[in-house]
Amino acid sequence: MNKIEVTILRKMYLYGYIGKRHTSLDNLPKGFPKNERGNVDKAVKKLIKQNYIVKKPTGYGCTAR
Repeated sequence: MNKIEVTILRKMYLYGYIGKRHTSLDNLPKGFPKNERGNVDKAVKKLIKQNYIVKKPTGYGCTAR
């Protein structure tokens, strides 16, 4: 895992998004520098593929658990 993936998972754990509630996938890049947001999106897709993040379809988009 690279530094961005670890930071995403740590952020989700600290804010209670792992095991307790969910958040929009659009919120995950917040807090990162604007020039890193493309890398954050790639890291999120990789984490979804590896089943570290589970997508939950909703009526307004997708959320992460």
